Amino acid sequence: MNESPPPAPANRPKLWRYYRDRGMTLAEVGAVFGKTAEWVRLVTLPFGDPKRRVPAADDVEAAFNWSGGEITPADWYPPSLRAPAEPLEAVAP
Repeated sequence: MNESPPPAPANRPKLWRYYRDRGMTLAEVGAVFGKTAEWVRLVTLPFGDPKRRVPAADDVEAAFNWSGGEITPADWYPPSLRAPAEPLEAVAP
């Protein structure tokens, strides 16, 4: 059987890599958020997948808090849509 390899981690929301690196199941991650395993599957599908869902703002905040800040709001969007960080000196008045 010729199965295609899973998409590169950069092509998925950071939550996908985060829970896989920790050996967690979809159900375990879902329990953290009070959601189902199917919810986790849908929000961690590859960017561009028509079935992929972006989580609600409160879930994005919960992921940020749960991960100790490792999963940021920007991590739910493809790298091509993320704004580059501005240098601090450019932000200061």
